[in-house]
Amino acid sequence: MNKFSVLFLALVAIFYSCSNPNEFSIKGKLTNASNKSISLEEIGESQYLPFDSTKVDAEGNFTFEGKIKEPKFFILKIDNNLVTLYVEPGDKITFDADLNTMSKDYKVEGSKGSSEIKSFNDFLYSNLDKLQALGVTYQNAVAANTLDSVQPSIDKELEVLVSSQKKFTSELIDRNLGSIITIFIIHQQFPPQQPIFNLENDMEVYEKVLGSLKKTHPDNMYVKSFDSFLTKVKQQLEMQASKALSTQAGVDAMEIALPTPKGDTLRLSSLKGKYVLLDFWAAWCRPCRAENPNLVANYAKYGGKNFEIFQVSLDQTKDAWVGAIEKDQLGKWIHVSDLQYWNSAAAQLYGVQSIPANYLIDPQGKIIAQNLRGPALGQKLAEIFGK
Repeated sequence: MNKFSVLFLALVAIFYSCSNPNEFSIKGKLTNASNKSISLEEIGESQYLPFDSTKVDAEGNFTFEGKIKEPKFFILKIDNNLVTLYVEPGDKITFDADLNTMSKDYKVEGSKGSSEIKSFNDFLYSNLDKLQALGVTYQNAVAANTLDSVQPSIDKELEVLVSSQKKFTSELIDRNLGSIITIFIIHQQFPPQQPIFNLENDMEVYEKVLGSLKKTHPDNMYVKSFDSFLTKVKQQLEMQASKALSTQAGVDAMEIALPTPKGDTLRLSSLKGKYVLLDFWAAWCRPCRAENPNLVANYAKYGGKNFEIFQVSLDQTKDAWVGAIEKDQLGKWIHVSDLQYWNSAAAQLYGVQSIPANYLIDPQGKIIAQNLRGPALGQKLAEIFGK
């Protein structure tokens, strides 16, 4: 081996030892966090995976270093504060925040994906604050018995908030097509428990994201998981489409037998001979809660005229379910639930994908109308029973 070859190999060794393209670093400055433990967790396909942990020093500084072969999502976690970071091989990220406001207010540089996630969170939190204020207005109106006059403006403001969040999110996705952060963005919710994009109505958005990612990151684990997820969803939607035929007007309502809050099993068929509103809802569903006063008003008007409500909850805990029944004053009609959330047997039987959802059933047990909300419910009942 000649001198030139030795010198060349030495330079290559130095280059790779100083600049490994798979290395990344996160250097942070956290106010009010001296000597606290902070951890970095990788977001796996179905769980958080411990990656590293350290202590914030007396000046508020901390550092994480590591190696990754492909882009990863990480959670920066300290106490109950969580921040999502998107890290690509070679990234040198700087992070700055106050521990007391870290989850909602922080600065991040050195990662375009993390910066885009930050811009999304900023807009989301701003709208969630407005949504919370709207909820206070709703509760005050209920307490003051002025909901009828306030409801139209609440509905209009809610529609504007949801629309603005969806528009911002759509633009963010289009701006980052081909980046794995689009998987994070497309799965976000506004309000909590309510996805920004509906898998049934917005499938083209999901397919656009997946199509671009298959071109840019075909072997990435997040992309493969997303592809598998969409395949299963499409299969479920096809099954639900066939179920929809069995819930159209004119067909017999399918049997539901679920426990009441007291633990007794009650069957939908036991109400044959009455007009029944089969209503799917949950305590965590704000649109459902906003619709509940409409049910209360119509039940007060028609409950004594051969009309019953059979309300199926998609809650997960009995406390949340019963608490909402009491708070919204829904105790005069029938309530059932298996507390299985979206795995509710009744919801799956009827192919329910979003709530509130309802079916009006005639005394013979046949479905005669679907999704009667707001004034539409009162109008239909007035047709049946007279004003």
